[in-house]
Amino acid sequence: MEEYKIEARASVPYAMYIKASSDEEARNIAEEKAKSYHRTAMERANPDICRAYPNDITNSYDSWSMRVDDFGLEIESVSRVCKMRPFIPGFDD
Repeated sequence: MEEYKIEARASVPYAMYIKASSDEEARNIAEEKAKSYHRTAMERANPDICRAYPNDITNSYDSWSMRVDDFGLEIESVSRVCKMRPFIPGFDD
């Protein structure tokens, strides 16, 4: 039996409800709120990012909520782990 490295990407869907006049307007609002949500997470990790977006409304992400019942894990790659052979004195010197 051999050893394999499995890489996967986890995803947790988010949802929000907004009022808009059209699908296009709803998408534009959602994309802006998604950018704000991402920036807010980055700001927590690195306060210097706050200076890059001085006019950003810090609570514009507040409508997003996790839908953890739809948690997903997608396999991205499977690769065999190559084990090195043991050192052979006199041969590997």
